[in-house]
Amino acid sequence: MDWLFNTAAFLPRSQCGPGWTDELMWSYIISNFITGLCYLVISAGFVIMRFTNRDPFLKPWWSVAAALFFFGCGGGHFLENTLVFWYPAYRFYTAWQWFTLASSVPAAIGLPSIIVTLMWRPAVEDVQQFYKLCADLEQQRIRLTGLEGAELVDLSHRFEETSRQCRQLLSR
Repeated sequence: MDWLFNTAAFLPRSQCGPGWTDELMWSYIISNFITGLCYLVISAGFVIMRFTNRDPFLKPWWSVAAALFFFGCGGGHFLENTLVFWYPAYRFYTAWQWFTLASSVPAAIGLPSIIVTLMWRPAVEDVQQFYKLCADLEQQRIRLTGLEGAELVDLSHRFEETSRQCRQLLSR
């Protein structure tokens, strides 16, 4: 394991060239730190989504794969800042990049099916309208049980119209 952190053949990034001014160095460090932090927040979001989401359309394994990928990306930005900039453990950093690559493959493979699932999912407003129409149908069905003649025909037409609206919503 020592070889992973052996820095004998490498220079820290901070010593690679005379162009590292204080402004450039701190800009580089702060931007990588904030980017890494954002990746870790996104990763935590996928973990939370995995354990709290009861959505049958989202695949639980994909949330874990995406969380690992974003964790790898965030960790890479932190390693770039803290480790490689001052301590040139490029072998460890490269191993971390391979971890990020390995976690990105299942996330990337699963993403198209997630996108398709979300694209074809009905909008919240459509689902709410559908439930309202179903409640209306139930009310009309209850009212049908004591009607005769013209009232029955009128309610029957309204029942058919509501049924048509339900079918139209379902076909979107």
